Amino acid sequence: MRPFLPYAGKLLLRFERSPLEKHAGRRVLVLRVVQVLEPIKHLVENYDGYIKLPEEGELIVRRGKPVRIDVDIHWKNTPMNLMYDLAYPST
Repeated sequence: MRPFLPYAGKLLLRFERSPLEKHAGRRVLVLRVVQVLEPIKHLVENYDGYIKLPEEGELIVRRGKPVRIDVDIHWKNTPMNLMYDLAYPST
């Protein structure tokens, strides 16, 4: 099944540790828009905003909540575990 795409354009995104209190102590990542590389265009007329229009400096948001990725659930036994540990070493 092809994913639903309400927008077209190109973004430079960054994975970063979730700043949300409810994710404290867990290995959860969010996606932040670093730069809009190609202007974002609406593909769906009268779109309801389920996925918020991406803006530089903001988190990618769906249904009013940041898109989040729990490394230990979604990327268990993948290189993302190593990348997370290198970026955010235990203290």
